[in-house]
Amino acid sequence: MHPTRQGLNIAHGYSLWAMNSADLSHLALELPPEERLELARRLVESVVVPVPISEAVAEGIKRIEEIALGGVRGLSEEEYHAALNDRPLPP
Repeated sequence: MHPTRQGLNIAHGYSLWAMNSADLSHLALELPPEERLELARRLVESVVVPVPISEAVAEGIKRIEEIALGGVRGLSEEEYHAALNDRPLPP
C-alpha cells in the first residue's frame, strides 16, 4: 500500500479516502467467514454502549457463530416455518 494524493490504494483499485459503505461492504464480504465474524463483532462494539452481556445474548452470539462456521446446520425455510407453527414437517 502506497499513499497517494487520493488516499491509500488498498484493494481492487479502491482508495481509502474515496470508499463508501457499499465499497466497504463489498470488500468485507470477500473476507473468510472467521474474519467477517471478527469484523462484525468489532463494528457492533463500536456503536453499542458497553454493558454486561446477558446470558441470552451471549448464547445467541455463540449459536450464530456455530452456524456461520459450519459447526451446526441451520434450519431450512420449511423447517423454520414448521417450527414457528409448531407443526410436523410433511414426509
